Amino acid sequence: MKYCQEQEVNGDVTRGLLDNIQREIQRKDEQMAWLDSCCLQLAIRGKEESFTFQMNSQEARKEWITELRLARLALDPSNSPAWEVPEQELRPSNKMPLFVAAHPVYTPDPNAEVTCGCYYSTTCGKTAYLWVCTFDGVDSQLSIAQTWQTSLKPLTQVLVVGFRVTAIEYIRGTDTVWLGTTNNRLLVYSVCDVERPELVHSLAVTGEVVNIKMHCDNVFVSLTTGRLLMYRRHCSLTEPEELVLGPEPVSAVLPINLSLFAATGKTVTVLSAITGELQKSFTIQNDVSGGHISYMAHSGVGLWLSLANSCTISLYHTETFTHLQDINVAGNVVRVTGIHKTVTVTSLMAVKGLLWVGTDAGVALTVPLPRLEGVPIISGRVNVSLHGHTGPLTLMVPLTDPPPTLKRPASRALASDVYGLYGQLMYVKDYEDDRSDSDWSCPSSTSEPSGPPTSSGDPRYHHTLVTITAGNSYVNYQHSSYNNASSLPHVIIWEMKL
Repeated sequence: MKYCQEQEVNGDVTRGLLDNIQREIQRKDEQMAWLDSCCLQLAIRGKEESFTFQMNSQEARKEWITELRLARLALDPSNSPAWEVPEQELRPSNKMPLFVAAHPVYTPDPNAEVTCGCYYSTTCGKTAYLWVCTFDGVDSQLSIAQTWQTSLKPLTQVLVVGFRVTAIEYIRGTDTVWLGTTNNRLLVYSVCDVERPELVHSLAVTGEVVNIKMHCDNVFVSLTTGRLLMYRRHCSLTEPEELVLGPEPVSAVLPINLSLFAATGKTVTVLSAITGELQKSFTIQNDVSGGHISYMAHSGVGLWLSLANSCTISLYHTETFTHLQDINVAGNVVRVTGIHKTVTVTSLMAVKGLLWVGTDAGVALTVPLPRLEGVPIISGRVNVSLHGHTGPLTLMVPLTDPPPTLKRPASRALASDVYGLYGQLMYVKDYEDDRSDSDWSCPSSTSEPSGPPTSSGDPRYHHTLVTITAGNSYVNYQHSSYNNASSLPHVIIWEMKL
């Protein structure tokens, strides 16, 4: 009787039992895989023993790996030190960008100058590329490299015969890269196969191209004729909207929130990046000597400007256009190079709490930008890189995709006193590390596979920021003799913990 009460064993029951066993095996495998992904194993060089650490999450393991790798990088002789810091302003090394490497950009003419460059990651976020353009006096050459963590893998070079390329921009969503030239031409390359870029359009424009910038789904092209061309997505490339800003060249353009700041002469015009409508403009009135506005950068509602042939950077308020501060960088450069000659600013960039300044002396300077609390005027501390170029530093690029365009909350009424202006200057979230989906910002590990990284939109997965500077040659100012300079154009890679 007892045997008869047992469940009858048939095909369905057997399949059910096998399915349950398979599910249990899969669950155990997933548990083991998760435990393995949280395990960090350290081997001691020259010894057989190793140490194993079990972390409570994959993220904790990645953070440890990043810290260990940066610590090893900081101990490298190239970072002892990598920056000349005023003694009274010594900062922990983990607050400074670390020198990673200097890579030559191979060109037929070793004296070719770096003119422009761009970085972008593919839509899927698994591959990223760096383009650097050089000019030898006759032709331009595009050097394309794939980026992975802090490594560059050269892919191909493209010769642009008879053109001086002055601007380059990746147009997201179209798989194209646009080049601007001094020959009154826009060259559009398809990069579906990045190792074989294909020229698909050569567009005539009404002047030499100075800048190209994509913002709010529109492409803006500034010209030497004082005009700004606005190309809308899905509209004809032969019929852009033309905005006349003045008689002088549109020398700099800068996206800020939903606006585009464009400089002509010593005037900055603010346009809607969506409609192209003029919003406001102002002319700088400070006593700094120099020509037209050449470079712009912004941090919060602070706008940094530099004039052509000037060694001074100036800070303005983006809403009131009040002049707040000037910083002369010449003395800092002479302090490191020992070369007493006129110094001029050749590039400008604000990213992740640091203002980067490139100079014609070939060295970069960084100025720590203030945090939210306190008076946001910079105290004058300027750090000078000991790894630089022998010619002008003409290109600075953060290897991170631009953040999504978000409308900034309307600011409160400005107080009439200067501290009210200071408070408004910091009424932003620039220092809260709103990180973007860049492969270069992903955690890195020498113990992990060297294949393409997996990007994640979760900001916790972004621990470091990689920045490149580029210019003629490379020189290490750590040494008393500077004869170690290479003649080829170089890209210098820097990495900083966020």
